[in-house]
Amino acid sequence: MEVGQEVFYKDYWLDYIRLSKLEARGRGEYHVDLDEDLPVTDILNGYSTIHERKGTLKVIKIFLASSSELKADREQFEIFINRQNNQLIDTGVFLKLNLWEDFIDAMSQTRLQDEYNQVVRQCDIFVSLLCTKVGKYTAEEFEVAFGQFRKTGKPLVYTYFKNTPINTEEITDEINSLLDFKKKLKTLNHFRTVYKNIEDLQLQFKNQLGKILPDL
Repeated sequence: MEVGQEVFYKDYWLDYIRLSKLEARGRGEYHVDLDEDLPVTDILNGYSTIHERKGTLKVIKIFLASSSELKADREQFEIFINRQNNQLIDTGVFLKLNLWEDFIDAMSQTRLQDEYNQVVRQCDIFVSLLCTKVGKYTAEEFEVAFGQFRKTGKPLVYTYFKNTPINTEEITDEINSLLDFKKKLKTLNHFRTVYKNIEDLQLQFKNQLGKILPDL
């Protein structure tokens, strides 16, 4: 699996190879979104490890999808990824996590969901967290990720279902979306994983990372 060599600067990911070529030629580059000329050498020198400065940093792009009911788990998963990065950065690996909260809900030539889907297609790992329902956008993102995996072999797709007590008085027709999704996964021969709490989720995903990172 090919992983891009990128460097992070002011909330943007920049192509390392392009920057190094500009530096070699003594040239700069104007960044439209930042509205500034990039300080190429300063950007490249701003990294502390030999992997980063030599452009051997592997950026693993992860997309996390879930419904609003799992907001707390989503936030804790982000914290977990940040902690993993503190350990992985010295080995030349960085986990770039994409959350729907990171997107700006602004005017677009296409609907915002199309932009999410494009990021899904470009990621290396797709993770979905599910509990009592499956929203239409989460289901769509899974379809995009699984379809892309069938075409290209990535992203790797993981589905985690939270096993939690449910108040029967709060059950609505939305539970059918969960049941239908489980049936669909079975027909696709897709393995789903059950987790009890955020600690269990973190442990299971960490174990998966240990298995797949050498191959990414």
